[in-house]
Formats: sequence, structure tokens, C-alpha cells
Amino acid sequence: MRRRALFLGGKKKAEKKKDWTETALANKERWKERERYKRREEERGRAYSPPLLFLLSLSFFFFSCLSLSLSLLPGDEPSYFRASNFFPR
Repeated sequence: MRRRALFLGGKKKAEKKKDWTETALANKERWKERERYKRREEERGRAYSPPLLFLLSLSFFFFSCLSLSLSLLPGDEPSYFRASNFFPR
């Protein structure tokens, strides 16, 4: 009985050691996967670089100002502003 208990104890100890190394390797792989996922998410979130974003917003502002100034010029108003579109005869 005592021999058997010692043998089982030794076996359990070896299993524990093996489990610890497997757990460490699994954690290492999990950590690597997490880092890869983080990097992928960062790349996906950074679709536009800051200078490009600035240029896009500047061009949008410029064209909206241009459109507004052209709409304020005197002349024939566009057809979609005519009252006949809203109140047919």
C-alpha cells in the first residue's frame, strides 16, 4: 500500500510538471495570438493616417465653402428651388 501511494505520488508529480509546461506553452501561444489580434485591430482602426485625414477634411471644407459661395451668386435659381415643384398648378 505504501509503495503504491509513493508511486502514485511520483506519477502525480510528473503529471503536474508536464501540465505546468503545457500550460506555460499554451499561455505563450495565447499571448502571441492576443498581440497579433491587437496589431490587426490597430491597423484596421487606422484606415486613414492623420495627415491624410487633415487633407480630406480641408478639401471637404474648401468644397463646401465653394458650393455655398456659388449658390449665393445672383442668377437663375436651381430647378429644385422653384415653387412649381412644390405647388403644381
